[in-house]
Amino acid sequence: MSSTRSGGPAERPARWRLLYFMVSSSDWLTRQRSMVDFPSPTLLRLASSGLALPGARALLDAERYIERVRDVPSAEGAHTLTYQSRLLGVVPKRNGALIHTAGELFDGGGALLYRMRASAYALGATSVAASGCEPSAPPTPPPPRACDASHTECVGAQQARLYRLSGDYNPLHVDPAAARAQGFESPILHGLCTLGYAVRAVLLLCARGDAARFRAVRARFVGTVSPGDVVRTRVWAEGRRVVFVAEAKGGEEQEGASRMVIGNAYVELDRDAELAVPRPVARL
Repeated sequence: MSSTRSGGPAERPARWRLLYFMVSSSDWLTRQRSMVDFPSPTLLRLASSGLALPGARALLDAERYIERVRDVPSAEGAHTLTYQSRLLGVVPKRNGALIHTAGELFDGGGALLYRMRASAYALGATSVAASGCEPSAPPTPPPPRACDASHTECVGAQQARLYRLSGDYNPLHVDPAAARAQGFESPILHGLCTLGYAVRAVLLLCARGDAARFRAVRARFVGTVSPGDVVRTRVWAEGRRVVFVAEAKGGEEQEGASRMVIGNAYVELDRDAELAVPRPVARL
């Protein structure tokens, strides 16, 4: 499929309309406008808080903290979940701005289920003024020894399309024209999907694959993953805390060095890690 940076409707076959069904205007593809003018849930929440991001070409995951306080109610019966978020601060950078937010997930009775913090990089938003505070967390480098274990896995070619079922329909992850308009050579995997691969690896290596032992994760996104890449997660068990890094390579890079995609990261478990080394599913 051939396309240009402008992302006009004549450049896409009719099936591409299915990729944009979250956009409220049904004639969105008939108007000449940028592919990056996409109302993602994050952008809508920021807009409702009064924050404008003039010039922003993309909103990319920079850092995440997710803490499980208690389990989400079972799927049996009807449940109401409420997510409340707030803007913590904006920090101008050379090529954009860091946007820091915090959120909490509650059940229908008001009980806290999850705490979350996120930092996103608004690429191109160079005229945003500083405001609020910049949350700080101590760095979490790996211990000065070889990793205790590692796990490798190949990202499926259709993984980005499948992950759209989570509710993130940003075309950056599936449309080559949208990816190029935002400065990437091709579509990239969702940041949280990459994090999912890494956290699953940590649980396989250090908690016998038992997701119920998960308590919290903090991670910084330092690179991108593309469908078809091989991701290797290396872990260092430090009691209940498991420090980890994730690296990736793919295509012509298969014979070369891997690139870091997640760093300054750890998973907290409910008790000390129990190291187990599963059979790797791919070589890196």
